[in-house]
Amino acid sequence: MPAGPLLGDRRVAANPGPRDWDDDTIEALAERFAVSREVILRRLLILGKTTDEFYEQKRDEYIAQYRMAAARARERGGFAPLPVVTLRDHGRQYTRLVLDALERERITFADVSDYLGVRLKHLDAITGLLERAERRG
Repeated sequence: MPAGPLLGDRRVAANPGPRDWDDDTIEALAERFAVSREVILRRLLILGKTTDEFYEQKRDEYIAQYRMAAARARERGGFAPLPVVTLRDHGRQYTRLVLDALERERITFADVSDYLGVRLKHLDAITGLLERAERRG
């Protein structure tokens, strides 16, 4: 995620120093940039806009939420398909960037597998889901 657009967002620009961020702002930024909440927090940390302590606290909170959601899905007998999980965890922009780099032959299939954490047999489904999500906006 490029630093310029994030730093230029009015919510981030209005807060010059490291700070704690409210959940609504984190979620709004994640939605705007089509990435996960953790990606937003990590980038804010790298850019000096939050503290290590706040990042770790929120990361632990998100992990607990992911685990609870997975446990509920297991109880219901359902699960999220891998393409859905991939887009949720990595965000549309990052996933698109990786797939575009593969198409332009800038990276290998092995790189794609590493970057997205998936086996290559899932790429068609991930690509299809990503394209449908991009058409919806």
